[in-house]
Amino acid sequence: MPPQSKKILVVTYGSRGDIQPFLALALALKERGHQVIFTGPPENASWINSYHCPFHPLGSDMDMFSKKIENAHSLHSGIAFIKFMRQEIASQFLQLPQIIKGADLVIGAPLTLALPSVAESMKIPYLFMALCPQMIPSSIHPFVYNFNLPSWMGRPLYYMGKISDKFFLKRFINKKRSSLGLNKLALDETSLMHLLGSKVLMATDRILGQVGPDPVRESFQTGYLHLKQQGEIDADLKEFIEAGEPPIYIGFGSMPNKSLETSLNFVLQAARSQGQRVIYSVGSNLDNSSPHSQDCFFANNIPHDHLFPLVKAVIHHGGAGTTATAAKAGVPQIIISHILDQFYWASCVYKAGLGPKSIYRGLLNAKRLTTAINEINVRDIYQRNAQKAAAIIKAQDSLEMAVQFIETKFL
Repeated sequence: MPPQSKKILVVTYGSRGDIQPFLALALALKERGHQVIFTGPPENASWINSYHCPFHPLGSDMDMFSKKIENAHSLHSGIAFIKFMRQEIASQFLQLPQIIKGADLVIGAPLTLALPSVAESMKIPYLFMALCPQMIPSSIHPFVYNFNLPSWMGRPLYYMGKISDKFFLKRFINKKRSSLGLNKLALDETSLMHLLGSKVLMATDRILGQVGPDPVRESFQTGYLHLKQQGEIDADLKEFIEAGEPPIYIGFGSMPNKSLETSLNFVLQAARSQGQRVIYSVGSNLDNSSPHSQDCFFANNIPHDHLFPLVKAVIHHGGAGTTATAAKAGVPQIIISHILDQFYWASCVYKAGLGPKSIYRGLLNAKRLTTAINEINVRDIYQRNAQKAAAIIKAQDSLEMAVQFIETKFL
């Protein structure tokens, strides 16, 4: 029997891909009979409400900020993001006390850095949900993001990151904690360690990546939490798919790219050189009215869980959600990593035999992409491995595991 109904706040921040697994969890908890309120960037209100889930806005419009960024993988964009997030953390400290008042549990995400301090000040239980095993430091994951660098650099990067954290985040968070009447974070505690809390819900699939053998925090790994997406594939796209051999899907999610129209030319050149038809997800970077052709279909807002089982391969940026959905669909992947944990997932996909070596976005060209597509075509081992991984992923009920963990440990 489930415990008595509790008030649970799911607090998120980021792009739609960052938010989807948290919405899946919120809906599962709501179905269990709990009073769930979903909190996130204001532009998500209508989307969250369409699932009949109560929504409370938090912070600024993340989509508007993303549209101002020229290229996600540039140093300038990284600096702009840090500045933006400092402003957002300040907003979180101001807004969250009223939002989470009266909650029996708050569940936080990677960019909700004010939440553990605010929850502590209000004596509300706090749980962090991670979407990447590297979030929990260990001997094999000493640094959060490896950027395709050799493993021996993990430890030096950890110490460099610790120094950077002290100046850019920890001092700022400590100042806000003082205003809440809380003690400063311990000398050896980083803002990441504080964000993790005492226990971590690791919403990732073991077949792709596992928490290290000696993690600094207790964790429970459930598998990725897939949202049952609304909508379906429209008739024109269905007709395109059925008109020939399965096409390749290409899309880079929320990654800003002002030079996308230029890159589109060599992306299509690479696919056409291998005789591949393409479904190109334009996102917010190109005009959705771009003319289709016999071998290229431009689309937007396609439900991945409906589309991916129908394609030959998925070429994407390496976000946790897209990687997990492609793995569940049982199709090979080619990852064009841009930033942060995308490098980690690219490495995991390659090690699991689900696709060839990734290509860094800054080095993407027609030749490299042609080679990767050709490898998918000539080596059916990727397809076989992908189907085996999909069978393992589908055999588990990740949402049920997550709900049981929460009810057992926190409610």
